[in-house]
Amino acid sequence: MMRYQCSRKGCSKIIIDSLARVLEETLGKVGMEMVLNYLQNKHQIKLEDALEKPQLFEETLRKLFGSYGELILREAVKLSSSEMRYSLDETETSSFTNYIRKVIAHQEK
Repeated sequence: MMRYQCSRKGCSKIIIDSLARVLEETLGKVGMEMVLNYLQNKHQIKLEDALEKPQLFEETLRKLFGSYGELILREAVKLSSSEMRYSLDETETSSFTNYIRKVIAHQEK
């Protein structure tokens, strides 16, 4: 059975912080802010929507960055799962949306 070392609110914060960290590490602070502003102004998507609407967030980031968007999401999944002390299998790293749904479903149990 999967065990996450955080509450639902704690896991959500870890995932959002991981996304922000990966975006900042790859794009720089100004680049990250530009992307987040673009997502919000052009697509009405905030960083927090990654948890509520993971598929939309994933699709929009992929449209914006192509395969690089997939890499950003994959790195955020690895970072957040590491902080939650959760071992990933291959299927979980393949889709940001599936990963988010699995974390949320587990927290609701």
